Amino acid sequence: MEEESDEDRFFKTFKSIVDSIVAEKQKIPKWNARLKKFYANVQFRFRLSENTYMLCHLIAKDGDFQLIRGPCEKYDFELGAAPEDLYNFTNHTYSTLSMIFKKNPYGQRRLQLKRGGRHLLKLMTLSKILSV
Repeated sequence: MEEESDEDRFFKTFKSIVDSIVAEKQKIPKWNARLKKFYANVQFRFRLSENTYMLCHLIAKDGDFQLIRGPCEKYDFELGAAPEDLYNFTNHTYSTLSMIFKKNPYGQRRLQLKRGGRHLLKLMTLSKILSV
């Protein structure tokens, strides 16, 4: 039997986290209405090691959230982060300002954002959705 790679394990873990957060928030009427209104294609670029990146994208439409491994041809914005930085952000250990201005162990900002300026409201909504 073939052993899973770190990328495969990370993707499965990230997918299960997103699925459980969305399922939990769908039980709350206020959040269920917000989730149904949220439309976005978001690409995630995770830095797994010094030279390894993993791409996946989230498609949100009509309250349905699909996380798909691989790049997205057309996306609203791209978020780049190391997995541990994103984890600390979603559980409120790191603030938004800390994510934007402080550096990760690789010398980059903890959160890199591409093409997000025009989609600032979507970005803010996504951060609320992914917060535990």
